[in-house]
Amino acid sequence: MAKRPSVSTVDTVQQDEGTPRVAITYALYVLHTPDERLNGYVRRLGEETLQIGRKVGDEHLSVTDPAVSKAHAEITWSPVRERHLLGDLRSSNGTHLDGKQIQRELLNSGDILRIGDTVFRFAPYDANADGWSAPSDGLFRGASLSLRQTIEMAASAARSDMSVLILGETGTGKELVAQTIHDMSGAKGDLVAFNCAAIPSELVESELFGHVKGAFSGADTEQRGLFRAADGGTLFLDELGELATDTQAKLLRALETKQIRPVGASKPVKVDVRVVAATNRDLEQGVAQGEFRADLYARLAEWIVSIDPLRDRPEDVFPLWKHFTAMHGSGTELTMKGSTFEALALHRWPYNVRELSALVRRLLVSHPDGAKLSINDLPEAMKTRDSASSDRPTLDDLPNNLPPKGETPTARELQQLVEKFSGNVKEVAAFLGKDRTQVYRWLKKHDIDPNGYR
Repeated sequence: MAKRPSVSTVDTVQQDEGTPRVAITYALYVLHTPDERLNGYVRRLGEETLQIGRKVGDEHLSVTDPAVSKAHAEITWSPVRERHLLGDLRSSNGTHLDGKQIQRELLNSGDILRIGDTVFRFAPYDANADGWSAPSDGLFRGASLSLRQTIEMAASAARSDMSVLILGETGTGKELVAQTIHDMSGAKGDLVAFNCAAIPSELVESELFGHVKGAFSGADTEQRGLFRAADGGTLFLDELGELATDTQAKLLRALETKQIRPVGASKPVKVDVRVVAATNRDLEQGVAQGEFRADLYARLAEWIVSIDPLRDRPEDVFPLWKHFTAMHGSGTELTMKGSTFEALALHRWPYNVRELSALVRRLLVSHPDGAKLSINDLPEAMKTRDSASSDRPTLDDLPNNLPPKGETPTARELQQLVEKFSGNVKEVAAFLGKDRTQVYRWLKKHDIDPNGYR
């Protein structure tokens, strides 16, 4: 197995006219495999052909997976397309791309590849990703660059006293980010959480700022409120976008003055509270539509931490799976076939990490003694996937600037023809109106191997 390359994410390549341009460097990220050596492994891709199989050369990617053929698949570089291609090498179990068995296809960023029971993701290369995982004693589990960036942003926020706004879809773990910021800040007080959408708007002010006895009907005792409960610590306001506009003004004043006025009180009370807020709504759009105060948004968004949805970071699915299995399973093991994990990696996860946790708990109930799960064990919504294959470029979509029949092709035109006809020299010769022997001469002259296009 190759060592992690220490190169940058982008390469500078030269155009024909000599002007340098920047091209993204891609890699294969191992998401799931029975080969423990490859857990967390990243393989950078270049223009050299990469074969994947159980018995391939040291310069290629060897996978100890009984479902993988000796030489199973290969990734080649097309200088015509300036794209990578995935091709099957007549494997026993087939090569799958985004859930479909293929023979040879162009690769798009984010594609999920399955070779035997080993699942990869094709994505831009991160030089620091190989073997990385979230700290085992932290609140997060995962191996994605996205998660690492979220943790790093949370750590930076913890070193300051600025207000923080956490952005992310429902179920992504916004409260975990708030807890991480609080824990790393060293604050002496508690983390107190409040869901702005959980209680009627007319009661929010009393919940946040407290009230004095007799302030309103039913106020039989004094209530300190959440600001004072979080004094010296952190107040986490979830679902911030649901806060009523009149309460927004009072919250802004509390943040600006570091004082609150309990409902019915005649004097303000000083508080030392750091506010961390979270929302799954677009607050900037809310500001533009007059639904959210611009000054409050600016005050709360001094530091922004974003969490990507789980569908955009499939590298985190298996680490989370293992974490939830250990948390809920009391030693029960739920392993899975490659096709099962492929379905999880391709699932859209509308409810994000919360949905994955619920799935693990259901499967533990239905398999109390453990199991190796097949795709039939998954919910129907995870067995099928809306395909975007109609938007995927195909090998038939080659440029139209091929040489006219009968003319001598340039090296680039010959490359295009070999690719168009999948390495069939007879068809290339027929197209050009030339003898195959002449075509072979040109191929040798331009160092083009037709076998790489079959």
